[in-house]
Amino acid sequence: MLLLWPFWEFKELESSDPDFGRFNDLKKRGNELFELTENIDNAEVAVYPQEFSNTPDGLLHLQNIAEQVATAEKKIIVYYNSDDDSEIKIDNCILFRTSFYKSKQKENEFAIPGWSVDFIKYFHNETVTCVNEYKKPTVSYCGYVDYEKTSLKQTIRTVFNPPVKNAENYAKALRGKACRVLKANNLVNTNFIIRNGFWAGGITDKNIARKEYAQNMISSLYGIATRGGGNFSYRLYELLSCGRIPVFINTDAVLPFDKLINWKKHVVWVEEKEIGLIDKILLEFHYGKSPQELEEIQKSNRKLYEEQISPYGFHKQLALFIKSKI
Repeated sequence: MLLLWPFWEFKELESSDPDFGRFNDLKKRGNELFELTENIDNAEVAVYPQEFSNTPDGLLHLQNIAEQVATAEKKIIVYYNSDDDSEIKIDNCILFRTSFYKSKQKENEFAIPGWSVDFIKYFHNETVTCVNEYKKPTVSYCGYVDYEKTSLKQTIRTVFNPPVKNAENYAKALRGKACRVLKANNLVNTNFIIRNGFWAGGITDKNIARKEYAQNMISSLYGIATRGGGNFSYRLYELLSCGRIPVFINTDAVLPFDKLINWKKHVVWVEEKEIGLIDKILLEFHYGKSPQELEEIQKSNRKLYEEQISPYGFHKQLALFIKSKI
């Protein structure tokens, strides 16, 4: 549906929402990349013109349209921005989705970023590299976790009576362990703001909360990025927009254009099973690079965001994707 924003009017977020205007550049410039035609025979691809709903009615609606498109020997692009990671079986569909798993990825499934507003808007439209902290790495995290400090009571509860493993508890546990391991290592500076719940629970003004979140991110060279309720991370793309280096905890995730982008050049890559070693992996990465190399990674991350991850940049790559059929 986003591909149609430059051509059709869609309901925008409320102006008070911290992510208001996140697709402005795509709306203004998207017609440089695509042309809308009423005749499907003149099109290279069709686009599902609404938000996909993974319900029986939603699947039936999409299947009917996909079958009509197939008669013209075209494929239909579908966007699915959701925490839902269930299997979606639709023939003749190119599915761009946020939440799914690399080990179960179908040939017609591709990753789309989770988009917030470009965080540079909070910092006078300038990126600033962290030039003064290369001797000791600083890692940011702002959000909620399962628990911040290990205690005997908590350890017993976790080991002998673990919480139900739903998506929310799973995400909190991953973030919590990452924060605890990093905080326990005195060779790492930790810049953590622990919230009371999802979306800055307890803070009414979400614009204030978002600015604190962005400031926390921009003030550190590194930032923790791992899954939330869905198997994808908004933080990963927010950190790139800030020109920072994500400490990415991989949970069998699929990343955008992963056949084109060498993601391990842009992040500190930590497999989920290695989360207990996250501090050591970070330190090995950090001290294996010169200050100049670390600055270059920050600059390349901002460039990656602008050219391939931002809404406009992603769709610029998508135009090439459609033409080359990669």
